[in-house]
Amino acid sequence: MENRELQIQKEVKEFQPFPVIDEETRDMATHAVIQLKSVRKKIIEYWSGPKEKAKQAKQKAIESLKEVCKKEDEMLGIVDRIAEQFDDEIKAYLNLQEKKRIEEQRKRDEEARKQAEEEKEKIDNEIEELLEQGKIEQAVEKDQEKETIKPVSEPVAPVIPKKIHTDHGMAYQKRETIVTLKDPAKFFKFCAKNNLIHFWEYKPGRVKSWVKEHGHKGDDIPGLLIEEEISQQYRNVG
Repeated sequence: MENRELQIQKEVKEFQPFPVIDEETRDMATHAVIQLKSVRKKIIEYWSGPKEKAKQAKQKAIESLKEVCKKEDEMLGIVDRIAEQFDDEIKAYLNLQEKKRIEEQRKRDEEARKQAEEEKEKIDNEIEELLEQGKIEQAVEKDQEKETIKPVSEPVAPVIPKKIHTDHGMAYQKRETIVTLKDPAKFFKFCAKNNLIHFWEYKPGRVKSWVKEHGHKGDDIPGLLIEEEISQQYRNVG
């Protein structure tokens, strides 16, 4: 039995947290978290027998049960702390990539807007020349053409991590909307103006549901900061 305990402890020592800086290290960290969760299951299974025997031994086993639980908690604590460090690194990486995506999309949208404005300005000059030449119908056609010009930017693909499958389980992405009340006065003024009387008593869950339902983002709503946080969820086999 001691050999089994030493074997599990050896497995735990094989994991050392490292920075997540790219897709390869994210995959490595994800595999590590999933394996650690498998080790966690082994620990629980390993101590289940001694715990049951300790319970059956009644009064004499009480102290033994406490010691067993203490050892189990110590081992689980080590596994959980390492897994949490890996998970924090993964979350930080994913959210950094999402911020980069949003910034790149903003740049593309701004460039598309500028190009559309330049095209409209060019057509305005052409319309002016046509009017000076008395070509009214052609000027009207150009004006109609100008109305069809809209900013069109190529969308930046969002950070959607692939599902990772291993012998021990799988990992998948989760996006969570975070709503923070930054300025109550502005928010309640907005509610009064838009007759949102059910928000006069601020309840975070209700406001969050409303925000998600209407697709609000960033600082769309005065007084609120709406953010999206990306993390990974895990599911073990068995």
